[in-house]
Amino acid sequence: MIVVHHLNNSRSQRILWLLEELGVPYEIKFYQRDATTNLAPPELKAVHPLGKSPVLTDGARTIAESGAIVDYLIRTYGNGRLAPAADSPDHETYLEWLHYAEGSAMLPLMLLLYTMRLGDAAAPLKGRIDDEIANHLGYVNQALEGREYLVGGAFSGADRDKPGLIKLADGGTLFLDEIGDMPLEAQAKLLRVLQSREVFPLGATAPEQVDVRIVCATHRDLHQFVKDGKFRGDLFARVSEHLVKLPPLRERKEDVYQLAKLFCRRYGTLNLTFSFSFVVALLHHDWPFNVRELESCIKRATALAEGDAIDVGQLPDAIASLMRDYGARAAPGSVSERERESRMPPSLSVTPSPAAVSSRRPPPTEAGLRELLMRHRGNIAAVGRELGKERMQVHRWMKRYNISVEEYRD
Repeated sequence: MIVVHHLNNSRSQRILWLLEELGVPYEIKFYQRDATTNLAPPELKAVHPLGKSPVLTDGARTIAESGAIVDYLIRTYGNGRLAPAADSPDHETYLEWLHYAEGSAMLPLMLLLYTMRLGDAAAPLKGRIDDEIANHLGYVNQALEGREYLVGGAFSGADRDKPGLIKLADGGTLFLDEIGDMPLEAQAKLLRVLQSREVFPLGATAPEQVDVRIVCATHRDLHQFVKDGKFRGDLFARVSEHLVKLPPLRERKEDVYQLAKLFCRRYGTLNLTFSFSFVVALLHHDWPFNVRELESCIKRATALAEGDAIDVGQLPDAIASLMRDYGARAAPGSVSERERESRMPPSLSVTPSPAAVSSRRPPPTEAGLRELLMRHRGNIAAVGRELGKERMQVHRWMKRYNISVEEYRD
C-alpha cells in the first residue's frame, strides 16, 4: 500500500492530486507544522533523514522530492497515462516542465515568501525578486500561448493546476494572521483583491471572480502604523469593519486554567490531571508571550509527565525559577526583596493600605465558599473579587476545605 507522509501547507499536495488522477489507492499519514516556528515535526526524520515533505513509501521503497515521486508514480502506475512515450519528441519537454516547478521556478517564489516576513529590511532584494518572478511568469505564459497544456496537446504530470489561497477560499473565509507585518507591496495587492473581488491566477489571461470573507489578526497598533506610513490607510479602512480586541493573557488569568486543560487534551491523554502546585505556578506567571507560550508549556509538560499527574517538575525553567523566588525569604527593604517584588506580577505586588488592613474580614466558611463557587460557576477570579482577595488566597481556602473547583464548572 502506498503511504503519503503529508505535511500541511507543503508540496505533498501535488502528490495527493496525482494519486487521485491515477485512481491509485493510498493512505495518508498526517504531520502538523509547529504552531510557533512553522517547521516540520521531528517525527518526519524517522521517515527520511531530511525530515521534509513530501515523502512516499511504497512497500520497501521510500522516495522523497515531489518531482521524483511524480515520475515514479506515473512510470509505475500510469499505464501510459499522463506522460508521453520515452521515444516521443515531447518526452524531453515533458521532463523539463516536470522538474521546472521544483527547480528554476521555486527559488524566486521561496525568496518572495521569506522576504515578505522581513518587511522593509528586504527592500534591497525586492526589485531583483520581482524581476525574476516576472521573467518566470512570462516564460510560462509564452509556453501556454495558443495551447491548453504545457506538453503536446494533452494533460500530463508536468502540468500543475494549484489554485492560490484566495481562490481556495472562494465562497468561504480567509484568515490572515499578523497582517500588521505585511509589506506595503503585498498590502497594495490585497487591497486590489478586496476592491475588485477578483484574482489573476498564474498563467491565466483573464481575471477570475472570488467571493471571500477576510478575517485578520495582528499584535501591532495599526492606527499608529497608519500614521507612521507602515500600513495603508485605505487597506485598514477595508479590513476594520468590525474590530475585536483580545486582552493579553496576563489580564485574563481566569482563562489560563481552561486553556491549559484544552492543550492538555490536545497533546496528552484524557486521564492527565494538574497538581495544585502546577496550577498555582501557571496563575502566578504573567505569560509575556501569551497563549502560544502557555501552549508550549503544556505541550512540554505532557511530554515529560510521569504517571497521570503533571507537577511542578514539568514546568519550564523560567517559570520554575520564578516560583522559587516567590518562596525565598529576604530581610525587609533588602535588595533581594526589592528585586523579587519587581519581578512579581502586578496583581500580586499590591501593598494594602492601612484602611484595607483594618477592614479585613474573617475567611469564609466552607459553606459560604461553596456557595460563592456555585454562584460564579467555578470562576476563581470572580470569587476573589467579591471577597476582595487574590486568587491565591481563594485557592488556599479551597485546599483547606478540600474543595475541587471542577465540581462547580460546566
